[in-house]
Amino acid sequence: ETKPQQTPLLTAGALVQEDPVGAFRSMLTEIAARTPELREHDWEEALRLFITDRRYGGVKTLTQRKELFAEWQQAQRGVSKEERRAQLRAARSAFIEMLCECEQIDSRTSFARAKALLESDPRWQAL
Repeated sequence: ETKPQQTPLLTAGALVQEDPVGAFRSMLTEIAARTPELREHDWEEALRLFITDRRYGGVKTLTQRKELFAEWQQAQRGVSKEERRAQLRAARSAFIEMLCECEQIDSRTSFARAKALLESDPRWQAL
């Protein structure tokens, strides 16, 4: 009777040895999922969150760690800006759709009247 062959799992230590830069970046992303403020922290504040992680030690020099952190932060800020823009576009579209659906308002309706009619709608509150 033969046993099925199992593929060895890649441990965190092996991942650090194989691709220390990628491991460092994935560490930052994982920590940011738990602590979103990491994207805004300076190096000293952020260091407290990951200094004990073994992936931190995979990158050998402090200079390289700081550079990787700065690059990662910049990339995350770009992603965040794009996400916010996309959410705002979607909220605007939903808002306009809400205005079109409401038969009680037209182009002559005052803002105060429209607000009274629609302010409880989540699409109104999104903007």
